Amino acid sequence: MKPEFAKIIERVEEVRHQERLNKSRFSERIGLTPQTDNNFIGPQCSKPSVELVAGVCREFCTDANWLLLGKTSVDSLAKASRLAEEALDGCATANLKAMTALGICGRLKPAEKEAVTA
Repeated sequence: MKPEFAKIIERVEEVRHQERLNKSRFSERIGLTPQTDNNFIGPQCSKPSVELVAGVCREFCTDANWLLLGKTSVDSLAKASRLAEEALDGCATANLKAMTALGICGRLKPAEKEAVTA
């Protein structure tokens, strides 16, 4: 098997391990039979199929650029950054609500309130 194909299989296995799935359950989730999945790993070392790649990307929200090339796409990074920013905004709002409910915000100076929500 060519090195680039072996790297794809390594990344597929990385996803499987991160998801804490055995080979049978992983294969089922991506729409392959366990035997088909076994063809990619071990002595057979078949080239990864479109079905394997598409199944992993679809089922586990895996970036195809990362899976195929080992690189993360700029769009995925931008999306992750946006989601992180939204999560942080939600945390700041939740903190402010909790502090208000506890009566703490009334004791904060305007600059301190801004720091809590920033």
